[in-house]
Amino acid sequence: MGLIEEEIKELRRDIKAFRAGKLSNEDISALVSMYNQTEKRATLMLKVFALSERHGNRSMKRALDSNLLGSGVVIDLSLEEIEDEKILCPNTEKHIARHECLDISGSTDHFEACQGCEIGIENKNRLMGKPKYD
Repeated sequence: MGLIEEEIKELRRDIKAFRAGKLSNEDISALVSMYNQTEKRATLMLKVFALSERHGNRSMKRALDSNLLGSGVVIDLSLEEIEDEKILCPNTEKHIARHECLDISGSTDHFEACQGCEIGIENKNRLMGKPKYD
């Protein structure tokens, strides 16, 4: 799942939590502000990619040379940082760390409820790698 798609899903979950009274006005304002910053940078990146398609790789090379963009991965998190990243668990309706999601979904109390959870599946893929089928 792409960064923007993931943030849109998170924002929709946060809006539901706000409507249910689980997030304060300050919480939702801070979240929207952070998402706005991500959106601005993503828009700039898309414009540079569009320019490079229209005018050749010269535009992309200039953006890389100026340090406006990097040539590596957009988000480079170590596994430890990924494990501690917070996600909203639909089962417990709380923000938990990714490693806690694995613990909860593997417990006998939550195993069935967590089976089809898209967030849990994505979380397992991020932390343990996608399963390889031969």
